[in-house]
This record gives sequence, structure tokens and C-alpha cells, in this order.
Amino acid sequence: MPEITNYGKFRIDPNYDLEQDLENQITLISNILKKSLSNIDQITDQTMQLICMFSLLDCLAQEQANYPRNFKKAFCDFVLTYQKQCDYLECIEPITLYYHVEDLIEKSVLIPGYPSEKEISLKSLGYLEKTAVKDVIYSGKSQEIMDYIAKKKSPEYAKKKGQEHQLISLIYRMRSKAVHEMSGLGESFSFSEFFIPQEPYYRDVGRLYVLDGNVVADDVFEMMIPNIFIRNILQDCVDGYLDDCRKQKRFPFENNNIIRKHRLTWYDD
Repeated sequence: MPEITNYGKFRIDPNYDLEQDLENQITLISNILKKSLSNIDQITDQTMQLICMFSLLDCLAQEQANYPRNFKKAFCDFVLTYQKQCDYLECIEPITLYYHVEDLIEKSVLIPGYPSEKEISLKSLGYLEKTAVKDVIYSGKSQEIMDYIAKKKSPEYAKKKGQEHQLISLIYRMRSKAVHEMSGLGESFSFSEFFIPQEPYYRDVGRLYVLDGNVVADDVFEMMIPNIFIRNILQDCVDGYLDDCRKQKRFPFENNNIIRKHRLTWYDD
């Protein structure tokens, strides 16, 4: 701790108007954020646009949580608090979950005299090209997979995997891949003027590649998240956070002050 010189008790100017100062600060921050959002909207590179949107979300989420160690929790809690785009962000997304635990899933084996075990596969979902993620989330497939891996592995393992594949967790994964790898994981590229998705959806992908010296092919489902979906979430979060600051009489960046530890240590803990 640097040596401190004490100049005596702080006295508030009797003419100081806290409410007016607070409103001035919120208006100032609101204008800065509007300018930032306008700049983001002008970015034509989708990955760069994602990086900027996630950076702004992180900026607000970290401030609200007072710069904690658990970045993911701060991000997810912040988004869940303020976003108004959908009611399924905390639901488990079944397609990515299935591919993550696919090695645990055995094919059904018919044993004479015994009932066959239900086969867990994605075949029952049919053709998913352009299908909304929420429709598959509400299909019951997630619970089917969760019950299976809880039985094959353990309930604790199933719970852990379920949390990893909540849609909000996958959005955080998208954020991390964009920021740390400049990767457009889940980026949505629409080549049709008749299909401009506003929410997460799937695409059917036929793959041809070399595996163990052989040319092989398969068909898979990929989840896509349009930039506009993240942009709308970001707008909700900006508006909601500033509204909360007014209600709670809180300065928008009161935690990012001159004595914030990272200014000297470059760490917040």
C-alpha cells in the first residue's frame, strides 16, 4: 500500500446535488455507449463485430459484479438479468450436448428375451436445416440425453454437462472463442435474402475429409447464432443496466475508480 497523507475529514459541498450529478453521469455514459453501439453497427467483419459486442458486455458485467475472479459467472448473470430476447437461455441445448458425450452413447443391442434399450440418437429430430434452436430445446431431447448419461456415468456428471450446454454457457463459449482465438464459432452466414434469422438456429452440414488415411463423409448439425441476436441482447443489457443505475442511485462505473487495485498491480485480486 502506498504511503498515504491524510488531509482530514471529507466534507460534502452543501450545494452538491447528488441526484443531478448521478443523472449527468448516466446521461454521459449513455451517450458514450450509444456511440460505441453505432460504431459496432458499422463493422462489416462479423467476427470483429462479435469481439466488440462481447467486449462491451464484459465491460458492463465486470463493473456490476465489481471485477470478480469468476468472469463467466459475472457475464452469464449479467446477461440473464437484463436480456429480453428469449426465455430459453438457461435451457440445455441438446445437439452440442449430444456431440460432447457421443462417446458414452452406445448403440442399442437386441438381446433375445430382453427388451431392447432405447437408442439415443439425433435421427428422430429429422432434417434441421434452418430449424430454430428453441424448437429442439423444447422437444425433450435434452432430458433424454441427460437421463441416459446420468445412468451410464453419474447424476453429478450429467448435471455438470448439462450446465456446460445451457445456451447461456454456449454464448459465453462463443464469446471466449471470438475474443481469445478470433474464431467465429457459431457465426451465422446467410446467403439468401429470404432467410435472415434473428435467433439461434441449426444448419445441416455434409462433411468430406480424410480420417486415418481414408476419405470419409458424414452429416452433422451445427448450431448458428446470428450477430443480430447478440446485438439485441447487448442493447437490452445496456438499457437495463442504466435503468437499474437510476433506480438504485448507482453511478454506472463507480467500481472502476482511482483506487481500483488493478491500476497498480494489473490484477483485481
